[in-house]
Amino acid sequence: MLEQHLLPRWPEIFRRIGEPEPRRNRARCPIHGGESLYSLSVDEGKGVFHCFVCHAGGDKLDFIQQALRLDFKDALRWCGLEPGQPPKLNPLRARAQMIRENLRAWKRRIGRQSRDLLAARHELEVCAVERLEADRDDEAGWQLLAATFKGYDRDEHIADAVDLADEHDDAELLRVYSQFRGCYGP
Repeated sequence: MLEQHLLPRWPEIFRRIGEPEPRRNRARCPIHGGESLYSLSVDEGKGVFHCFVCHAGGDKLDFIQQALRLDFKDALRWCGLEPGQPPKLNPLRARAQMIRENLRAWKRRIGRQSRDLLAARHELEVCAVERLEADRDDEAGWQLLAATFKGYDRDEHIADAVDLADEHDDAELLRVYSQFRGCYGP
C-alpha cells in the first residue's frame, strides 16, 4: 500500500471526479451510482472506503480505479504519481501533513488538561449559581460566574482548528492555520 500522504485527500478526490465532497466521512457512492448521500464511508486516517450498498471497499487507489474504471498504473498517474518512479512529495502537501500531525499530537497532549479545565469551570459555575441564588447582589458570585465564561471562545476556536485539519484540503488548511496563528500566536 502506498503512503497515504502521497495520495490526494478524500475531498480532493471527490472534487476531481465531479462528486460532492464527503460530509462527516459519508458520501454518495459513485461506483454504483446510488442516490443515498450516506452509503459510502471514507476514513482519511486509514485511507480506506466502504460502500454499504454495493459492498465495494479498499484504499484510495482501489476507489479511484473502481470509480473511474482505471487500471492501477492509470490510477497512479491520475494521482500525479509516475509508475516505476520514486514519488516526489509536494511541499504544500508535506507542510499540510506536518500541521495535521502536530495538531493531532497537540490535541492528545492537552485532552486531559481541557477536560480538567471544563470540570473546574463547571464547579465554578455551580458555586457561582448557588451564591447568586442566595444573594443576587453577591459581587463575588458575579465574579465567579464571569470567570466561568473566560476563555470559552478561544477553546472552541482551537477545537474547530483541529477538526478543520481533517476536513479541508491542503491549501485551505494552510490558510486556516495561518489565521489561527495570527489569533493565538506561534
